[in-house]
Amino acid sequence: MMFLKKNFLILSVINFVILYFIFSSNSTSYNNNDKKNEPSFSKEPKYIKIFGHTYNSKIIKNNFLHPFKNYSPISNSSALKSKIKSLLFHNKAILLDQKILQPNSYQISLFTYGLEIQFFSSLSEIIESNKLACEINVTSIQLSSHTIPAAFYIKCEKFIFHISIFYPRGNFFWIPADNYQLEDRRKILNDHPRALNRFQTKAVRKDNENYIVPIDYGQLEYDLDRSKFIECNFELAKSSSLKSPQNKVKNIFFFYRLLYIKEILESNKKDYWLSAGTLLGWYRDCGIIPHTTDGDIGLLAHQYDSDLERAFLRSNKVPLIKKLGFVNDSLEFRVGDEDFPIDLFFNYIYNQTHMMYSIQAIRKVYRIFLTRVEYLCSAELFEEKFFVPCNPNLMLDQIYGKNLWTRMKNNNKMSPTILLWKRWSLVEWKNAVKFYENGTFLKNYTWNYIRPHI
Repeated sequence: MMFLKKNFLILSVINFVILYFIFSSNSTSYNNNDKKNEPSFSKEPKYIKIFGHTYNSKIIKNNFLHPFKNYSPISNSSALKSKIKSLLFHNKAILLDQKILQPNSYQISLFTYGLEIQFFSSLSEIIESNKLACEINVTSIQLSSHTIPAAFYIKCEKFIFHISIFYPRGNFFWIPADNYQLEDRRKILNDHPRALNRFQTKAVRKDNENYIVPIDYGQLEYDLDRSKFIECNFELAKSSSLKSPQNKVKNIFFFYRLLYIKEILESNKKDYWLSAGTLLGWYRDCGIIPHTTDGDIGLLAHQYDSDLERAFLRSNKVPLIKKLGFVNDSLEFRVGDEDFPIDLFFNYIYNQTHMMYSIQAIRKVYRIFLTRVEYLCSAELFEEKFFVPCNPNLMLDQIYGKNLWTRMKNNNKMSPTILLWKRWSLVEWKNAVKFYENGTFLKNYTWNYIRPHI
């Protein structure tokens, strides 16, 4: 009896092993050979977020990953051109080139439009359904883990429509770059990442054709010339925030002051940029330096005019409270209030390669020399767009010393490029400082400040 039980156990074990290998083999065969037919249970998210805005991922993905049929570019007829313009008008595309509305515009062969991403789906569907006799391309970029559209290109025999996709980002539009070439034509968008202030539009009619256009083309062109977009240094900001977190209360105060200054300077079409500590805070901290006590803006001295000064004198948000130096060589404005002031430094041309601005310490005047700012770029600070030097590293190196600004300190000092220029003479000193309140010159207060240093 014991012998039979032992044999039965042995046979059971052997059968179990055989069955295990059979099922294991079948399972492996299924996984390897039939995996492509296996139903997927991993669903793509229905919605995706781009710069804090939520979009239906199916609409965005299906409409630009689905290939357009390219019809032979066989026509340059005015009828085809008018048809495309009509399609763009009805889908809220914005004509960005003012020359199209001017006389003799029939000679123009490149038509540049902007289109908010929310209208992308409807435009792509209507373009495909109309079977235009043109070559149609939709470019895309990779943003984080998402592939998103960058632009439409409708290339007909002798003209091209370039429709750039605008993405809301904070209080401005962000525009991606792509690699599409327009042969001998120059793109004004999608050549670099760019950013534009949001702008108002209107509908107009010219030569029996309808357009949606910016209300103020001049302001748009001013903005476009400075629209190349650069990001702050996220790696440095991550390291900085661990050592010294952002001061949220201080950020709010500075944000509103910078915003009001931006409105005055941009409405007057002035070149300006975040400078010194404010530039450092944006680039290194992606915010404001937590321990800072004031803000810094750079301007070009030759763009100074009395209208600009009056604008700050009349402002009830960022009023001029202190004026230092002289218009011809050393002007500086202090605006806001003494709790959170913003200093506006006017930069003077020194030679073909350098400029300078002045810092006043009682009667002593110092100068800082910088490489001339030839071009300005756009950047984001607290979801608002401001102008910055296109090479922020270079300016920060020249103000604080090479790479010294990358280290988080409470005592970032000016570099040796700051030089003592002069000491105000007695005559100069009596006029080198002026205090204001509510747009009124405080004569007695100013004299009481000046007198102890005579």
